[in-house]
Amino acid sequence: VKKIISIENRANYIEYIAKTKKNDELILYHAGHYSPSKKKFFTAVNSSMSKDCNWCHWGDIDLGGFSMLDRLRKEINLHIFPYRMSKEELIRYDQYCGRITESYADKLRRLMGKPELIDCVSCIQYMIDKKIRLEQESMLLM
Repeated sequence: VKKIISIENRANYIEYIAKTKKNDELILYHAGHYSPSKKKFFTAVNSSMSKDCNWCHWGDIDLGGFSMLDRLRKEINLHIFPYRMSKEELIRYDQYCGRITESYADKLRRLMGKPELIDCVSCIQYMIDKKIRLEQESMLLM
């Protein structure tokens, strides 16, 4: 295995396996905030990874998705990369983005201050500036 991808949304997980998965990838269904038993599973997967294997997480481009990435990095592996969770994806799927409130934007600002998410700041700032978020399953529409 050269790449691990944890995918938050079930529809995207199924679609990725059916249309995109490569032979050297391990695809994990994340299913939202994980339970203690799933944490043990993720920890076991992480401990068996080779040094040249990368772990990526694909979640909603929203408060929950970045919170899940933050938690994975804190509890499982600091070097888990965001997959398709960028400003460019927000721009590409602009027509499917939902609006956010100012209180939601305040929560994003607090999340943006977490050192584990420093590489996600430009995306989160774009979400705040444009007052938008994107559900992962919306990416299946194009």
